Order: sequence, then C-alpha cells, then structure tokens
Amino acid sequence: EASQIQITATDGAQIYYTTDGTDPRLFDGVISPSALRYRRPITVSETMTIIARVRQETKRQTSVSRTASTPWSGPIKRVYTTELPSLVISEIMFHPSTQNLGPNEKESDLEYIELLNTGDAVANLEGLRFVSGIDFVFDGNSSVLQLGPGERLVIAGNLERLKEEHPNLGAIVGNFQGSLSNNQNRLRMINKVGLVILDVTYRDDWLPLADGTGFSIALEDEILSQNELVDPNAWRLSSFS
Repeated sequence: EASQIQITATDGAQIYYTTDGTDPRLFDGVISPSALRYRRPITVSETMTIIARVRQETKRQTSVSRTASTPWSGPIKRVYTTELPSLVISEIMFHPSTQNLGPNEKESDLEYIELLNTGDAVANLEGLRFVSGIDFVFDGNSSVLQLGPGERLVIAGNLERLKEEHPNLGAIVGNFQGSLSNNQNRLRMINKVGLVILDVTYRDDWLPLADGTGFSIALEDEILSQNELVDPNAWRLSSFS
C-alpha cells in the first residue's frame, strides 16, 4: 500500500530531494540534476531512500569548520519501506559430491541455494542481492524477478550444469559468483537500499552426511524465524543424494 510523505520548511524556502540515494546538492553547491523540487507529498509504493535539503537564499547556513556560508541546510536521509518479502533459504547444497564432475569442472558448478516465498503475496525480487557467502543480484538480466506464494527458486553456481545433474529442481537462475564454503558460511541478502532480507549461517558439522556425499541441508520447518535457523536441529538432510 502506497504512503504519502510530507516535508515541511519555513516560508520562502525551497526543498530539493532525491530518491536514488544521492545528495540533492552537488559538491560545488549547485542543484544536482537528480534532485526534484518538492511541491507535493511524495508517493512511496516501494522501498525508497529519500535525501532532502532546504535551500533558502535569504538565510545562509555557516559551517562550523568553514567560514563560507551556503543557502543549503544539512541533508536529511530517511529510508521508507513497504512490506519486505517473506523469503527463507529453504535448502543449501554447499559441498556436493565430486563423483560426477568432469576434469574441467569444479565443486561450485553443483552448488546451489533454494529460496522459498513463505508469504501470502508475490515477492518482488528485483534489486535483491547476496552480499555475503556468494555474490548474486536479481537485476534486469535475471529470468525470474517475482516469486509467488509457496513458490521456490534455486540460485545455481552453474545453471546449465546443475540442470543436468538435478533435472527436477524446478525454477533455476544463475550463475552466482564465488562459491559456498565447505566448512561454514554466512549467507546475507539485502534489498536495493541495504535493508537485510536474509541472514543465515550454516556449519558443516551440523549434518556430516551433507559434507561432500551428495546431500544438501534443508529446513525441517519452513516457517521458522531467522533467529531459529542457527540451531542445527532446524535443518535436515535433503531427501535425495
């Protein structure tokens, strides 16, 4: 649901703002080409960062560290969020068996992470990015940018190779950069304004059979909270090897 954001200033002052995370004032004091003049409430229908400054020629601001004055106020930054997607990491193949790998293939070719939408609404994936564990971003090149309620999506280290190895995995995107640690790893996903969507750490000693024998680890209960995922008992071996 969209919200209306109001910004106020003293009479005679002009408000400039941006929604792309940049400063509405350039370094030399000029109005940024990205800046918008505030004239009416700002409609926020998705997660958005607003940075605003007041500009008033008749009221000069003086910096503590400089004698020069400026018509600009200091910046005010606010991050406004709509409902965050209800995503969980439901399965992790962090140490696949090397038995079926060819001479020029590597373990990461068979690594993957599965996402599950546990919410009642379609999850918008655009702009979501893994910044720890692996590097992967849902951008204009991604074949899937939405995940319906109850739907699953696999993020692969090597999409084509994984399809060959596990043809029944379902929807797959890839390739992610980097590789999943065989010991322990922190998987962290943020949205386009830096808010944390997922933060999960796994360990290889939780389920030793998942450490190189061909099993992945999967959630025992897919509606567990983020805080409960650090418990080894929250995970089980996958149903196939």
